[in-house]
Amino acid sequence: MIFNKGLLSASRSRLNFLKINTRLHRRYSIYDLVNQDFSTYENQKLHVQHDLKVRLKDLLKTFNAPIQVAIGYGSGVFQQAGYQSSAKPMVDFIFQVNDPVRWHELNIQQNPSHYSALKYFGPKAVTKVQEDYGANIYYNTQVRVGNSIIKYGVIKRESLMDDLKNWNTLYTAGRCQKPVALFQGEEFFYPLNRQNLEQATSAALFMLPNKFSEFEFYKTIVNLSYIGDMRMSLFAENPKKVDNIVSKQLFYFRKLYLPILYTHFNVSFPFYDSKFHKLNGHDPTFLLEIEHESTGKANHYFNNLPINYRNLILAAAYKHGFSENDLWLRTSIQTRQMLSIIALKRLTQRPILTQSAKGVLTAGLYRSISYSLEKLKKGLSFSK
Repeated sequence: MIFNKGLLSASRSRLNFLKINTRLHRRYSIYDLVNQDFSTYENQKLHVQHDLKVRLKDLLKTFNAPIQVAIGYGSGVFQQAGYQSSAKPMVDFIFQVNDPVRWHELNIQQNPSHYSALKYFGPKAVTKVQEDYGANIYYNTQVRVGNSIIKYGVIKRESLMDDLKNWNTLYTAGRCQKPVALFQGEEFFYPLNRQNLEQATSAALFMLPNKFSEFEFYKTIVNLSYIGDMRMSLFAENPKKVDNIVSKQLFYFRKLYLPILYTHFNVSFPFYDSKFHKLNGHDPTFLLEIEHESTGKANHYFNNLPINYRNLILAAAYKHGFSENDLWLRTSIQTRQMLSIIALKRLTQRPILTQSAKGVLTAGLYRSISYSLEKLKKGLSFSK
């Protein structure tokens, strides 16, 4: 079923859908989206407003230290619902570098103000903090580069690869399951993130019932990396953050995931017929309903998950008296959801907590307090 405008009118205020200006994009129908070319990673090539893209590329060129992969994400790159359009949010980056020690050495020389007092212990100490604690990533936050305020995380090649493929922490991989803009490093990043996106799709389908809306699916994807984040329940994050991410970026989620659902997982979109040609992929006033064999394909979904995450689900199942076969033969959707949530919390809580604690060391006390207060203020304002 495709929800019509009348059915959505009551829920539109809750979902807070805001139309995306289609003049900024090639105009995609739903048919175009589900039939994107995987060989060229077309689904991952997300549009960033031209002036912003030029500005951010110029910003990256100011770094003397070599950046192999540059990933932009968040409301500074992809606007979210609920935020003032006149405000300029901080721009978030992830930089993958081949030699973290050398990278920090060069960057400390060029940009000492980006670092806390930790810089005085040298690049090896900075790299040790980066790799041995938290989620294997080192963030410099609230730093000014030109006319922009940015936050950038530095991660070495092997750590990024491991998280995208194996969900070692699901910290960086979780960010890349949501819309990201790639500014350099396509040959390395796109193939790895394709696997990450397909695994995220499996994880979501493993938890979802036979019928669900695409909005429910995208929210499940986003929640994979937020389930273990205590900040979401402590007003340190906007409590509507997940809804905002999906509602404002609905087109981007469609572009990322509809071809994966349609081509690789063979889900059905009831009343498909020839209507996909007529449906505007940029239009947020309708949602596709999706059907799949939740129980019949549970084994397939489970086996497509990273082994690290599979083992955590199995450990939770055994603890609650279920065998491996029970996961797809006798357990209900509610049980699979419960076991998945337990596993996701085990996987993500420690990296999130230690990465947050590491932020005090890497950002310095003043920036950490300022950043935390800004998060808290934003979270409290949305809870009213």
